[in-house]
Amino acid sequence: MSDERDIDQLVDQVLSAPGIEPRPHFAARVMFAVRREAELPPLPFPLRRIAAAVVLLLAGLVGAVVVNVPDGAVRVTAAPPAVMASVASFVVAAISVGLHRRLAR
Repeated sequence: MSDERDIDQLVDQVLSAPGIEPRPHFAARVMFAVRREAELPPLPFPLRRIAAAVVLLLAGLVGAVVVNVPDGAVRVTAAPPAVMASVASFVVAAISVGLHRRLAR
């Protein structure tokens, strides 16, 4: 029972103690910044980037695995180095175009 009284006294002391007050105009500046950010248009969903990533992923998968069907039997073999080099150059070109567009803003 004495523990509950001690806790109640501690809570009363904490609640009655003077608190830390912000500077007078701090709350107004924060609310101004919040309202300014709220007025900005929402960011668009990055459909182009997702589509580009899917295309690059599919190109990489096709380049990495070649399916041969010579006698009706499906064999999966590794892609020749020329195919892998062309896929790698395509990926590097796509990344460099994306970086160039981002840095040009």
